[in-house]
Amino acid sequence: MLFIQENHHVPLVYFYKSNVSSNFFDTQLLKDVLSNILVPFYSLAERLGSDKNGRLEIICNAEGVLLVEAEATTAMDDLGDFAPSLQLRQLVPTTDYFGDISTYPLLMLQVTTFKCGGICIGVGIYDTVLDDTSIFYFINSWCEIVLRLPLKVLSFTNRTLLRARVPPTPKFHHIKYDLSPSLNGSISTPESQ
Repeated sequence: MLFIQENHHVPLVYFYKSNVSSNFFDTQLLKDVLSNILVPFYSLAERLGSDKNGRLEIICNAEGVLLVEAEATTAMDDLGDFAPSLQLRQLVPTTDYFGDISTYPLLMLQVTTFKCGGICIGVGIYDTVLDDTSIFYFINSWCEIVLRLPLKVLSFTNRTLLRARVPPTPKFHHIKYDLSPSLNGSISTPESQ
């Protein structure tokens, strides 16, 4: 069986219009809180690798996330209706997918300041590490800490509950694991009966 692993980060963009306050958006606070939220979400600061059988695994090496600060020469309103476009895609950092998978940051962030004072946070999260629900849980948890709110739910990364029993003790029949019929015997067709 051939499995093809598609490499990509899920792109998300969050826009915030300026509220006329000079410090409505504190990028340094965002960075500080990011370092704190990565403690319970430590797997986002790691890299992927392959085990001896070629299966993906998270390599705990604390290489960190990618955070880029950028300034746009346009106003937020110049983006139009925010329909997917190359211009909008430039608000999310990218990586070179031709390199080894162990070189990809699992979380990439870009904070873009627009000429109008608005801010965009572009997020790229490697889709193998978190599913959609977990991505939004991470983003919401990050926001809660920025707003100085307590986390509603703590991250749970203990995977021992998912470990298979030794020896395996299946509770019901899995047709997927049945042996294929032998191709050495004769095949019964309506004409041969």
